Amino acid sequence: MRAQPVAAALIITANIATYLAERTAGDPDAFIAAFAFVPYDVANGIVLAAPSPPWPPLTILTALFIHAGTVHLASNMLFFAAVAPAVEAHEGAGRFTLVYFAAGIGGALLELAVMPGSHLPVVGASGAIAGIMGAFLVRFPGARVIFGLPAAVVIGAWALFQFTSSIPLVSGAAAVPGTAYLAHAGGFAVGVLASGLFKRRL
Repeated sequence: MRAQPVAAALIITANIATYLAERTAGDPDAFIAAFAFVPYDVANGIVLAAPSPPWPPLTILTALFIHAGTVHLASNMLFFAAVAPAVEAHEGAGRFTLVYFAAGIGGALLELAVMPGSHLPVVGASGAIAGIMGAFLVRFPGARVIFGLPAAVVIGAWALFQFTSSIPLVSGAAAVPGTAYLAHAGGFAVGVLASGLFKRRL
């Protein structure tokens, strides 16, 4: 009997619950600002007023559950739900959860390393989800996803776009965009590497 994707379900629930708390807060924008990951703040140890975490690097984790709007949340959760159950079933809940958070943290650290002076808040689970997409690609490259196309084509094209969009940022040739391409690329790379490492140890 195939194990139920308990970890994936809990992650989706946590994201939705946090978004509901955000939307029902007296000032949703202040809620986002308190828990978003801002590279400049983390790089310079700037602690915001409560309820923001007392240790700035903790915002790397809290930001994974904050979303800028309903469309942002829905798109992230739909992508996640499309690939997460298969990855969790294959890796197990423990490894799956490890990859998810490692990818989210890895993506944020890449943002921090490349753009430590950025004041743009980074929110959402996109980097962590990118890691799960990377793990899915390693495990199920021929699986049919959107419009019957194999994962190697769909996810591969998505990843290529994230990496090519990140190149101008790394070289300093582009301003900070509204989309966290570096977090996506970094998270995806972590997912691919982690899944590949687990695969060799099986």
